[in-house]
Amino acid sequence: MYVFKLFEVTQKRGVISLLLSYSAPPRLISSRNPVYSFVGYRQSVTVSCVFSGYPTPTVKMVFENGTEVASGNGSASFTLKTDSEDDFGMFNCSAVSSQGTDGVSLELKIAGICQT
Repeated sequence: MYVFKLFEVTQKRGVISLLLSYSAPPRLISSRNPVYSFVGYRQSVTVSCVFSGYPTPTVKMVFENGTEVASGNGSASFTLKTDSEDDFGMFNCSAVSSQGTDGVSLELKIAGICQT
């Protein structure tokens, strides 16, 4: 939701001018699918999240062990090669601006044979 604020109204030669400012809290615009990907060992995968908002939110991606793996303005993306089981797990992606916060958790799972 955008919030508009009217700061000034002027009229010159019959033309009315408005001075507006607007803001919007961060909002996730990439998928909210909690299971990001099923990946086999020794394969590369990119985990990413994208947010909208004004001012542009600061985005951080943190692995479940507390390690920040990526950050950016409006989005964060991290590519890894899955060499061990330790590379799989939850990634928390959060966006923060002066207008609020939003976030999503993404799980990277190991691909395997379906057992019944």
